[in-house]
Amino acid sequence: MLRDGGRTLKRLLGEMADDPVPAEFRAPLANALAAIETATAHLLTQAPSNPDLPGAMSVDFLELTGLGIYAWLWARMARADADSARHKTDLARFFYAKLLPKTRSLLANIEAGPDSVMALAEESF
Repeated sequence: MLRDGGRTLKRLLGEMADDPVPAEFRAPLANALAAIETATAHLLTQAPSNPDLPGAMSVDFLELTGLGIYAWLWARMARADADSARHKTDLARFFYAKLLPKTRSLLANIEAGPDSVMALAEESF
């Protein structure tokens, strides 16, 4: 991420955003991708002045990105499911209802910054 200024991830996010997905998944997918973009911008702007930030946010950032990618993949599977028994669409709906909302809390953790963990004394662990 830091090495290429986020260009690779931004290109992937653009491809995911441009992919036609079923209407019921468009807005939640767009929101998840926007959360990843926000977290990416936060990392890229704050990391140069805060060397603790990339490590402190890495787990949340990877989970956030993974959820966004999974949301995109489930929407694609739902699109391909149109002529079958619609089992993939049902699973996609479950993912969007129960797992994708976690992106909001992950973004909040990322935006909170590293002080919540990194400011603690070593003895606290």
